[in-house]
Amino acid sequence: MKKIVRIATLFLIGFSLLTFSFLLAEETEVLKINDEEVFQWVANRMEIQFNPEIPLPEIKKVSPEELMDIAVSIIVRDFKDTPFGEVLQGKSQKELTKELKNMLAQLRKEKKHELVNNQGCYDPYRNIIYLAEGSSQWMLAHEATHYFQVKYQKRYPETNEGFKNLSEEEARKIEKLHEKLEEEAERIEEEFRQEFFPTKIEALSPIKAPTK
Repeated sequence: MKKIVRIATLFLIGFSLLTFSFLLAEETEVLKINDEEVFQWVANRMEIQFNPEIPLPEIKKVSPEELMDIAVSIIVRDFKDTPFGEVLQGKSQKELTKELKNMLAQLRKEKKHELVNNQGCYDPYRNIIYLAEGSSQWMLAHEATHYFQVKYQKRYPETNEGFKNLSEEEARKIEKLHEKLEEEAERIEEEFRQEFFPTKIEALSPIKAPTK
């Protein structure tokens, strides 16, 4: 179970590639900007100039249940045959989904919500942002940050083949990379909250990047 937690929280939840929680934050305020304006806002914060030759990601709204299935499929796709995927061997997607649900139920029971990014995820290899139905607009800003990190700044392996055949030192570098990218996305997400949803800041606990 500890290995499952490490993979799910550090590599996936940490980078916001995936979402596992069924607890969605309520967003009662009217959104002030549309999706394209969110991307422009994030680009400005990152000092990035839009390139029309780089396609924007597709945005898909899905149910929490669908998001769980997407999460597990990406775990298997990207990490099964890598140094991070030992725990995945010999298990079906259904079995992995059950284990992750149990893990998250335990985290909620222990009130360790800081380990759960519960609204959206970005799949860099399909260029899709998945947002849970009813998710907060700042989650799009968070995932848009990862989009720019990958597609514009080239700070993430260009294909999931980059996770295979890693030495121990290279694996540690990947861990640190995830943490650094997530910290930046959290910062931009928080700045977006402060600018567009200032009255909700005190009522919400910022999502924290998982630590070792």
